[in-house]
Amino acid sequence: MSEQAHRLSSLPRQVGPGLLKAERMVQAAELAAAAGHARLSWAHLREWPDWARPEQLPFAWLRALGACWHALELQQCIDGARLNTLCEDLGAPTLQAVLQLDRSSSAGAGGPPPLPPTGSAADWREALAGDGRRVALATVVDPDLRAAVAAVLGWSDSVAPVSTVTALRWMALVQPART
Repeated sequence: MSEQAHRLSSLPRQVGPGLLKAERMVQAAELAAAAGHARLSWAHLREWPDWARPEQLPFAWLRALGACWHALELQQCIDGARLNTLCEDLGAPTLQAVLQLDRSSSAGAGGPPPLPPTGSAADWREALAGDGRRVALATVVDPDLRAAVAAVLGWSDSVAPVSTVTALRWMALVQPART
């Protein structure tokens, strides 16, 4: 690397919002192409979800998103050990918010598959994460974009039968806004 290039690379980079969005679109195009979805339009790339960017990994919030879909089941849970584990995983404020979701928050939502019976916490965590992935994909309206996002992340393209509005509401509950 030349001395000038080295000096320029060490300077703080001032990137405006337009350039940042363009960089994210190019990054999304590269990721989608590598996953076999090279034909996405610029409109698709503008809608690429922020949570599907590589720097957003790992997806620890997916269990919390899955828990939103299972809120009614969790509200009826009397297994203290399981709820304590869930509290440790999600954090007390998030678990409390999930447990306070009312039936109207999931209006129109198809019921989730039941959580595994009492047993390994890992099974339960994986079930919640898997259901969280399905809910996250429900926030992506366009089926072509959804398939590309799923392929880039290595997920099944199975979508939770919840409305986009409900999925977005749950997403906002469990994942603070990021820039």
